[in-house]
Order: sequence, then structure tokens, then C-alpha cells
Amino acid sequence: MLGLGVGVAASVVAGCAVSRTPSAGSPTSSGSAPGSGSATTAATASRTPTVFASTTPGRPFHAPTGLTKEPLPKGKFNTIPAAGGLFAMTVDDGTNGAVLKGYCDLASATGMRLTFFANGSSAAWKQHADVVRPLVESGQVFIGNHTWSHPYLTKITDAEIETEMRRNEEFLYAHFGVTGRPFCRPPFGAYNAHVIGVLARLGYPSVAMWSGSIGDSTPVTPEFISGMAQQYFLAGNVVLGHANHPPVLSVIDRFATLIAERGLQPVHLGDVYDADAAARAVSSVSPEPPRTPTSATRTP
Repeated sequence: MLGLGVGVAASVVAGCAVSRTPSAGSPTSSGSAPGSGSATTAATASRTPTVFASTTPGRPFHAPTGLTKEPLPKGKFNTIPAAGGLFAMTVDDGTNGAVLKGYCDLASATGMRLTFFANGSSAAWKQHADVVRPLVESGQVFIGNHTWSHPYLTKITDAEIETEMRRNEEFLYAHFGVTGRPFCRPPFGAYNAHVIGVLARLGYPSVAMWSGSIGDSTPVTPEFISGMAQQYFLAGNVVLGHANHPPVLSVIDRFATLIAERGLQPVHLGDVYDADAAARAVSSVSPEPPRTPTSATRTP
């Protein structure tokens, strides 16, 4: 039985761990996501634990229809339009192959649409490329750029930022046929005005942040993850998760039930924001990387 874990009223946990810590770029360090309000947090903390039912057989989710894509906001965004119950689950890093595959299995079984923010240096992306690539090619999953090796972008040079982004683009193209553009999530949620400018010149006009989290940037209990899902699986939220730590596998197959019960429409960021228009807008400034995989990135 899964319910709200101790400390659910704690902050929306900042992004990306293997013992990675929250940053000022995360939704909050004081206890709630932007716009969530203390009343919501208090209500969630005191709510009677809810038990998820089994996932509905078949594929309960489908590609959204009738959506007019929005222009990609400049600078940053951390939510999506809430009309129609739109909800975006985003999954970072990929240090654990079993967890990455678990998210892919969830997508395949339910039709749930996901955005991955991948670090190409993590072996799981090669390990499960045969599972991830069909989901990307079908349009069900969008892969954004999370840098090659997950550094603090605020602590490295402009040239090093470019190397991180370009190397990851080449890896993503070699294995999945995409570059990640125009969606970038800075590791640890750490960015500043200078980093935003550098990323924009590289083809990423906006950093993709989040407005809720399942709290698994470090190892936590399944009960805690369940409670965070209860709190933040809401229309308009961009929710952060990680493909890093195994406890999420105990509840991952139940996410779909919660989403369906709340009448939400799962989308990836490319469903909502016009990635093609964003790419055209920056193409003259930041040409596409080489389309022929290098020997360093070619699949064995």
C-alpha cells in the first residue's frame, strides 16, 4: 500500500543526482514549487494516503489531438498550458539501465508520452538504445539535451559548455536520430543569465525547468515518490523524475492510473511547444552539428 511518505511537504527536490544536490535553479528550496502555495503543500501533507489501483489494461493514453503548438518561451519555462489537462512528465540523466527501461516499458504499455533529458555519458542510453529509439521515431518520446557529462554550467567556460552540448548532440543523433534541440535542461537546474545566452547561441532558446518533482534525485522510498506524485501530478505541471535510482520501479507502473484518474493528458514538450519553429529561428546562428556520426559516437 503506497501513500504519502514522511516529508512529502518538503521541497520539490532539485534535479539530477547520483548524490547530486539541489540548486538555486530548482523550483524551490523552501518547500513548494512555484505557484503551488503553502496551502497546497499543507493540504497534501495532511491528506489520507491514497492507494493506486492497477494500471488499466491496454494503452489508455494517445497522442493529443487539436493542439496548437505554442512558441517556445525565451529564456526559461517551467510549466505548460493547463487547458485540456495537459501534463508533462520529464525524466533526467539515465545512470540506471533498469530504471530507464522501466520508463520505456511504461510508455510502451500505456501510450504515455515522455520527455527524456539524456546524458550521453551514461551507459544505459547505449544499453537500451533499441528500446528507446522506436519510441523516439514514433513521436511518443522526445529526447532533450542534458549535456554529455552533467557538469554545473555556471562553473565551466563557454567553450566547455559548447563541448558538452555538441558532444551530446552527436551522441543523440548517432543513437536516436535526434539532436535534442531545442530543449535543454541544465544539470542540477543551475543556470544564470550568461548561461542562458550561451545556450541560446547554441540552438537552445529556452531552458526547460520544472514545477513539480517526484523527489528522486537521491534514493528515497517508494512511499515518498508516491506522495510526491500525488502532490504534483496536476494539469500544467512539468514534473521532474530521474532514471537513476531503483525505488521508482516499485511505483512507476501506477503513475498511469493516477494520471488517468485525474483526467490528465500526458504530453512531451515537443507536443506543446513548436520545436521546428524554434529550430528555424536559431538555424542561422547555430547550424546543426554533423549528421554523420563520428567514430567516437557510432553504435558498436
